[in-house]
Amino acid sequence: ENVKRTNLKGELSEIYKRMSDIYSKQEEEDSAKLYREKYLQLNAELGNSKNEAAEEAVALLLKEEQKQSYRKIRRFASLTVLLLVIVVSASVIGHRCRSIKNRKKMQKKEYEVSVLKQKLNSASEELLKLAKKNDPAFLFRFRDIYPGLIRNILEKHPDITDSELWLSALIFLNLSSKEIAECMFITHRSVQTKKNRLRKKLDISGDTDLHRYFQALSLEK
Repeated sequence: ENVKRTNLKGELSEIYKRMSDIYSKQEEEDSAKLYREKYLQLNAELGNSKNEAAEEAVALLLKEEQKQSYRKIRRFASLTVLLLVIVVSASVIGHRCRSIKNRKKMQKKEYEVSVLKQKLNSASEELLKLAKKNDPAFLFRFRDIYPGLIRNILEKHPDITDSELWLSALIFLNLSSKEIAECMFITHRSVQTKKNRLRKKLDISGDTDLHRYFQALSLEK
């Protein structure tokens, strides 16, 4: 607006100057002086207006620069926030995916362990039925289910007899002396005697639990 006013005053100033020159040529000094004074006054105002216009232009430029700077800051802040949201979201999603993956692995392992336990329980029940009947198939079936244990016993104690191997299998199944006596159709005292002989043959001290010994032996490769 100041710029427009300055342009109008500039045109009017030129008119006053020309009028002053015309009256001066016509030797009408009063009129020439009047328009000269108006020209000088308007020219002085024009100088002030130009300064104001320049100041206004500078102020507008500064204001525009501030707006641009503010927009840049807002854009940078928005991008920073967006980046943080993306990083946090990716981290949360990654953690959730890992948790789901680990949970699935754990569930799979638990399922496998459960299936294995069921198979072992079923196999143990089958072996107990054969043992209680003193069925000759007991030892053959035991070899099928626990091949590693039988192999390790025979490797460490190659002179062990089938009767002692049968007793070792019953001990591994964690049967009590009373239950072993019933399976082998012998007395409780006879079971204790057989256990002591087995300890001596296998060179196992009296402090060592036979069941745990055979369990450990079954885990060896």
